[in-house]
Amino acid sequence: MSLLELREIQKSFHGTRVLSGVSFDLRAGEVHALVGANGAGKSTLIKILSGAYLRDAGEIVLDGRPASIHSPHDALRLGIGVIYQEFNLVPELTVAENILVGQEPVRRIGGLLPVISRGAILAEARRHLEALGFPLRAEQPVKSLTTGEKQLVEIAKALHRNARVLVLDEPTAALAGGEIRRLFRIIAQLQERGIGIIYISHHLGEVFEISNRVTVLRDGRNVATWERGAFSEAELVQAMIGRKVESGERPETTLGETVLSAEALTGSVFRNVSLQVRRGEILALTGAAGAGQTELCWALYGAVPVRSGTLRRQGKPVRWRSLRQAARAGILLSPGDRKAYGIIPQLDVSANFTFTDLARWSGAGLLRRGRIRKNAEALIAKYGVRCTGPEQEIASLSGGNQQKVVVGRVAERNASVYLFDEPTRGVDIGAREDIYALIHALAARGAGVIVATPDIQEALRLGDRVAVMRQGQVVYEEPIARATEPAILAAIVGGSE
Repeated sequence: MSLLELREIQKSFHGTRVLSGVSFDLRAGEVHALVGANGAGKSTLIKILSGAYLRDAGEIVLDGRPASIHSPHDALRLGIGVIYQEFNLVPELTVAENILVGQEPVRRIGGLLPVISRGAILAEARRHLEALGFPLRAEQPVKSLTTGEKQLVEIAKALHRNARVLVLDEPTAALAGGEIRRLFRIIAQLQERGIGIIYISHHLGEVFEISNRVTVLRDGRNVATWERGAFSEAELVQAMIGRKVESGERPETTLGETVLSAEALTGSVFRNVSLQVRRGEILALTGAAGAGQTELCWALYGAVPVRSGTLRRQGKPVRWRSLRQAARAGILLSPGDRKAYGIIPQLDVSANFTFTDLARWSGAGLLRRGRIRKNAEALIAKYGVRCTGPEQEIASLSGGNQQKVVVGRVAERNASVYLFDEPTRGVDIGAREDIYALIHALAARGAGVIVATPDIQEALRLGDRVAVMRQGQVVYEEPIARATEPAILAAIVGGSE
């Protein structure tokens, strides 16, 4: 008997069918991967399971009995825990306080007045962390933790609430190397305890490595469910996007002059960084989360202050006084944190495609909305953005489709240097290939491109050269012909190959 069953789930938004009779089941102690292209319905299905959305039709069955889930509280009460990419933690509180939030032990003063017992919170959290084998200190503030450690706090919080079903939504999106291996070890431990895990990921290598079964959604419908070993990567990809994906050949590129260089650049997170990128070249920056790649990209763009060192554009020293000055000099950035810096969630798709270049779309002080709409329609088609039209609020799009808007907006502007921070974060395999082709095309037309990514395979796939950052410094740099995955991983973790 299955631990959990979702039977013929249906859901529509504003008359548009998003889920059309989707069924899914989960066994105790298994990892069941749920995959599909952006907009396939994965997030909607999980939000119905978590109580964030109400289903229009269908049934949820837990332990063979119908389950009534009308709110997130219902889901938690039934032992269903969902860990999203954006963690639901309070940074100023400790690990212990976050694990027990809402369930704090209390003692009564004089038998009447209830008071939260800080000592009991720490003791209970330590007991729980030790039982799980999590390398966390209960008294440590969450704001001081790495992304991987914060993820462990979320898992511990769910398990403290007796979760028997655990949903992991893109759990490795911001992890690298050792943190990913640690997560996989913990997943194996949870399986041994009989916990069923729904694993959502665009990284197919992970799906093949840890899943017992895989279910594919496409356009809100079930396409296939396979047992481990019963399918190939080509079959999985074709099921996800409805067509074969051919890895396109990179166009021929002639390297030119150095267009941007840094000499001993030092900021608050990075130090003594020297690098350069030439016309037609792609430099891939990789490393663990928090190693300094993102901050370095922002510094090259003029958004993060530089304490010392020299930045040169085409051999001439520059120091950006504003983002506008950098953009006018031909330096553009596609931010990795799209929610914080890449989109304006209250605006529609057309506005998010154009808000960084309004002068191009205005005349006599007025926006030319007709031209903006036509431009958005063309870009929606060009970048394969799944939406109802230019007027759809961008916040209602899936994360991958939001990412296409962010990357496309930057790529549509002419620049001599493009900085891409995690350009394929949350993007499905079909769209990822499209973004790779776009980045290659920018280099082919003579731009210098720097791509920051925690994905080693992506760095090797994209770069002409690869550089590894660790603790704010570049510790490894090689042409792509001489770079190897073991050497890069060793540089990331500080060991030897």
